[in-house]
Formats: sequence, structure tokens, C-alpha cells
Amino acid sequence: MSNQDDKLVIVSCDTHIGPRLREDLRPYCPKAYLDDYDAFVAYVEGENGSHAVDEVMGTTGHYDVYRRIEDLNQDGTAGEVIFHGSQNGQPIPFIISDPSIGMATMGRKYDVDYEHAAVGRHMYNEWLADFCSVEPERHVGLAHLPLWNIDDAISEAKWAREHGLRGINFPSESGPDQISKSRWGGQFKYNDPVWEPFWSACEDLGMSLATHGGAGDPDSLPGGDASWVYEANELTRRPIHRMIFAGVFQRHPELKVVVTEQPGQWWQTKKDDLDSLQWMQNLEKKPSEYMESNVFLGASFQSRFEAIDSIEMGYWRNILWGTDYPHIEGTWRFLDDDAAEPYSQRSLRYSYHGLDLDKVEAMLGLNAIDVYGFDGAAMHDIAQKINAPTRAQINEPLDEIPTDGGLWAFRTVGAFM
Repeated sequence: MSNQDDKLVIVSCDTHIGPRLREDLRPYCPKAYLDDYDAFVAYVEGENGSHAVDEVMGTTGHYDVYRRIEDLNQDGTAGEVIFHGSQNGQPIPFIISDPSIGMATMGRKYDVDYEHAAVGRHMYNEWLADFCSVEPERHVGLAHLPLWNIDDAISEAKWAREHGLRGINFPSESGPDQISKSRWGGQFKYNDPVWEPFWSACEDLGMSLATHGGAGDPDSLPGGDASWVYEANELTRRPIHRMIFAGVFQRHPELKVVVTEQPGQWWQTKKDDLDSLQWMQNLEKKPSEYMESNVFLGASFQSRFEAIDSIEMGYWRNILWGTDYPHIEGTWRFLDDDAAEPYSQRSLRYSYHGLDLDKVEAMLGLNAIDVYGFDGAAMHDIAQKINAPTRAQINEPLDEIPTDGGLWAFRTVGAFM
């Protein structure tokens, strides 16, 4: 508990990064693959490139750690959990599909085999580990694993943990019938017993599994874009019930899964729905209890009605707030004036003024510290040195909602508006 003048410890469970293929990642390419890599880069830099958002956002924090830290400091964010996909059109090597810009990039395809895909993911993990070594207490980098081979995925997870990465990017889709074939998920559904060594390894390594919205493939049929956005959320939540009903959390009580960028008031409904099916599966606890202890909601740009619901329904302990930096739909905005109030802090005031500040403080940072293993004392010290808001500041309501805020940063109706 803090007093009104303490600066809040804010951890964004949802930030994105996009190392440049040529300038940043090429030095990590093994010599045996350089010719293939250069051909891949040429493909991306040709007519299949998509770089407009890079300039719109006004920051090099997509790939420059020092500029990124400046952005975090100005925004008041002490720590971050880092996903790939920074809306600058730069994919992970050899795996071209990138959902971060939606239709603009998800349609790109590239003919690549598993060998090259695994090399590309390791290149990215090496770069990310070096990136996170700058002020390492502030970054949880999520490793991308070759999940199509469980043994190789375990080996890569161990390498990642040994080199400073502290979480795993966990695709929501897995199995032979996955929708997004080009996104290189696992070959087995998450309720398949073949995953058991992987769950054990992740639990032993203390690496949380982080799923991000954006599953599925949009199509060109009428309503395709809207259908994809809606259905992506449904797909992203699929691992929750598959893993619970398969007894994964019963056998691995320390394993944690975070489903990120999942707006809407769906959490309590899903708990109730799963409990209503308990009679079909012999579990030691109710499914809702496993959700409470092992599953967490990455509530990027949480709206006021969602914040109220999480407190009233008692699942605020499972909420991890996120800015979605530097995505255009999130709460972060480039500001020429360092003295101006950050949009993220305006969003906090909009969503949390007048609510129980102890619970708000947990949702904004303390829960994430526990789930992702941040150093709480270090986070507190950092918060006092940067432009973090106080409890008193976020308790002041906004006079009006900004008209130039992020696409979903000040939502008032439903999950998307």
C-alpha cells in the first residue's frame, strides 16, 4: 500500500518490438544461412514491405533500447513485457506473417522450411536477450520457440532463460487444424499429453506463457476485417479451457498463462461457463479456481467499465495492465512537449478515478511483478525516478476524453469502442 504522494509502480504487460531485418538482425545470422537471409530481406524490402506506421509513431523505440527507455520514462512505465510485432513491418526472420498491422501484413507469405524458421527465431531471441541486457530489471523479453518440435522448444526455452529472457511467447493456436498455418504454432492441441515435458520445463524455469490477441487469418469476404478482430479474441482464449480441462494446472500449480490484449467483460462469464462443465471432467478444484490461480488477463488499455467489473466481480488480482506501446491503438503517444501529461496517464485517470486505489495499484503493476518475476524493490525505485503518476494524480477524473487518443485507449462501449 502506498500513500497519495508515492509514485505508482506501473508495469506494461503489453509492449511490442520490431528489430530491423537488415540493420539489427543480420549480424545474428549464422554464416551458412546468410544468402538465404539476404533473399528474405530483399523480399520484405520489396513490394511486400509495410513501413508507414514506423514514421507515424514518431519513435525509434521499435528497435533502439535507449530511445525506448526514454519513451517508457516519459510515459511513467517502470517495467515492460515485450512481444514482437511493433507495427513497423519488420517480421521475425524467415517467418513472414506478422499480424501487428492486421490486413497490411498478415497476407504476406514466404516459402520457408522448419530449419530456417528455427534459425530465425533463435536469431530474434539472441537479439532480444542483448536488447534486454540494458537495464535488465525493466524488461521481460518473451522468447519465440520452435513449438513445432517440443524437444527443440524446450532446449530453446532453457537457452532463453539462461540468457536473460524471462517469458515465452505462447501462440493461442496449436494443432493440425490451426487456422493460421503460416504462423508456425505447435503441431498438437494444448490438451494433448505430448506437451507434458514442455509444461514441466516452463514451470521449472519459472517462465510464464504469454498469449497475445491476433490469432486467425483475415479474409476478403464481406465483413472479413471485423470478423477477424472479433474471432481473434475467441481464439486467443482457447488455451484457457483446453489446459484447465486437461489438468495441466492441476499437475503444474506454478505454471502461469497470460492472455493479453483481451478487451471486454468476458472473464467472469468464462469462469461460470467452465464451472458448469466440471461434471464432465474429474478435477481437484473448480475450473474457475484454476483460472484464479494460474491464468491472468493482460488488460491492455483497460476501459473504465472493465475496471469496475474486475473489482466488483473480484478478479482484479488477475489483471495486468498494458499500454500496447508503441501501437497506434494503445495508450502511448509521442509527445513533443516533455512537460505534457502522457496519454497513458490520461487513460489511467479515465479508467480508475474514484476506484479502490489499492486494487488499482495491483492491476497497474504489482500483479505483473508477481506473475513475471520482476524485482519489486527495483521497480519501486525506478518509479520514483521517472515520470510515473501518483495515486492522487490518477484519482483525478478527466474533464473530457481526448479525441486524438489511441484507437482503443478510451473505450466506452463494448470491447472495441
